[in-house]
Amino acid sequence: MFNFDLLVLYVKDALVILAAVAAYFYLIASVFPRFALRMVWKRDRRGPILGDRGVRKLTFPEGRAIVYEPALAYRRFIRRYALIKREGCTYIQCRIHDAVAHIRYDVATFDRRGRLLDVLRVSERVTETGHTQPVRLPRDTAYACVTLRKADAMYENRKATMGYSFVGLGIYAGLTVAATMGAALALRHSLDEILTTIPLDRYIRVEGVTFSEIRVTDMGTTLAVSALLGLAIAAWGLLMHHIHASKVMNR
Repeated sequence: MFNFDLLVLYVKDALVILAAVAAYFYLIASVFPRFALRMVWKRDRRGPILGDRGVRKLTFPEGRAIVYEPALAYRRFIRRYALIKREGCTYIQCRIHDAVAHIRYDVATFDRRGRLLDVLRVSERVTETGHTQPVRLPRDTAYACVTLRKADAMYENRKATMGYSFVGLGIYAGLTVAATMGAALALRHSLDEILTTIPLDRYIRVEGVTFSEIRVTDMGTTLAVSALLGLAIAAWGLLMHHIHASKVMNR
């Protein structure tokens, strides 16, 4: 006989399972990385605490500028650069070697407290000999650090300057494990509820077995397996982000 209450229960449990799976993948793929995996600038321990060395200050009717020298390894191609404040905006413009026709460089920008604001990747075909075009930086930029990536075929640099903080990596792994365990418990509860309401005992009889008392797994096994699975998924996610940082952010 058709049982409408059981149908409603099955639909409810099926929706819980779908919602748990969807929420889980959304959390580990989108929310957790945005929350925990923040990029940090891997500066040389021998380098300056914040940004490159300022050598000169300039003022002009439209604003002001500070001239900096980049790291010694880059000065053959980027002689100096200026951070220009004009009409409430901040720009960077580089003085480069006259022979450079195409240049690619990164600009790490910091606020007055030394917090990383953004890392801009600039690729430019030089149209004015000896100078790059002004590039707009975040409004709160107080310091910068320039990394030369490529200057024609004369210079190329693939050194990793960006990565993720160890604290952020740990938080991401912990959140992923916790979410995996929570999703596993939700799935276990819904599947157990479905199994215990299916009247298998009415149709299948096995000596010593009561199908209505069967559970998917016991609680301890569910937690242990889901914790191991969460660690594996966290490791995979961290590996993918490491590859992204190596091949995209530090190329």
